[in-house]
Amino acid sequence: PAFSRHGLALKLYFVVRHPLDFAMSFLAHLDLDPHVAFAEQHFLWVPGRFPRRFTPGKQTYLDTAMNGLRYSGYVDAVIQRWALVADEYLRRR
Repeated sequence: PAFSRHGLALKLYFVVRHPLDFAMSFLAHLDLDPHVAFAEQHFLWVPGRFPRRFTPGKQTYLDTAMNGLRYSGYVDAVIQRWALVADEYLRRR
């Protein structure tokens, strides 16, 4: 609302973060180690490899299969979801 005056149309802005910056932030929020080898991008019962705050909504967010994509692990899924969200925004502009 700070971007519009009373009676005028509200202008909304979409702020796009760099995909790697977004991925690092999201993985840190889940308490996952982003510095893993390609083959290590799977959840394990060890610190840094099992997500905290992993709600059903975040599980759905990371599931890119419903968009026809396959991912190799959690880092790849975060980057793919970022790209899907950015593509959807640009398509609707």
